[in-house]
Amino acid sequence: MQDAFGSRRLVSAMVLVMVAGAEPARGQIVTDGSVGPQVRLSGGNIEVGANLGSRRGDNLFHSFRQFGIAAGQTATFTGPATVKNVISRVTGGEASRIDGTLRSTVGHADFFFINPAGVAFGSQASVDVPGSFHASTADELRFADGTRYSAVDTAGSGLTVAAPESFGFLDSTRGPVSVEQSRLQLAPGKTLTLAGGDIAIAGGSGSFVGTEGGTVNLAAVVGPGQVRVADGNIEAVNQGTIRLTNGTIVNTSGNGGGTVRIRGGALVADQSIIAANNTGELARIMHDGARPADFVIVRQGLKG
Repeated sequence: MQDAFGSRRLVSAMVLVMVAGAEPARGQIVTDGSVGPQVRLSGGNIEVGANLGSRRGDNLFHSFRQFGIAAGQTATFTGPATVKNVISRVTGGEASRIDGTLRSTVGHADFFFINPAGVAFGSQASVDVPGSFHASTADELRFADGTRYSAVDTAGSGLTVAAPESFGFLDSTRGPVSVEQSRLQLAPGKTLTLAGGDIAIAGGSGSFVGTEGGTVNLAAVVGPGQVRVADGNIEAVNQGTIRLTNGTIVNTSGNGGGTVRIRGGALVADQSIIAANNTGELARIMHDGARPADFVIVRQGLKG
């Protein structure tokens, strides 16, 4: 009887292990050791300190093998207040799923995040950064002095003091950027960029992407080329599709108005709102290329 009972316990334990192994993994943050120590970070509140990366002038570089934030988790980037750009890449070939809070307390720094395998923001995702936020499935970030910080060619990339200039796309295979019932809202006047292959923002209970009186850049590239950081301008022959569906709101309305730039091969907008209204006293309508006060979308090669 004891042997039979022991066997039943062993079978039960194996079943439990198999079931547990079948569950989706919680958010994983693992550095790859290329610009700092190789560590695995876990817990509900994760700190990604400057000591885990490398600094060059105004730029703080991080490099991850895996990067994901589960619902209820918070990953906070910390560092000196004098840093102007926090720059992260994911090199392991696995898409990043952000279901929790991505936070930075680094001065007034802008935040750059690239993962060629894909970037997905889930229903509980939020971004809390002091500056602008730029997320992309580009292969590399290119700088004003010609330096490349690559997620696919780490040996051939470098670190620099120069300012980030563009997202570089090397071939036709890249992951999408998706926003799934997420609320991605930055501080007033900042810039939020989503640049990748096809871009899908789905509302459901209501996706919101915006910044009061600031700028939203949505740029879709499915072939070799680049997207400028400053204005989201695409230099590429093959451009992707941007889909806004099911109650999505893209809004940069504010005092003096904001800017929404949508650049790609096709735009599909279904039951969604795009607004850059002037809600203050400086109401005026201006043409493309100037700061719009009402509703102006800059379109590049778009169909539909």
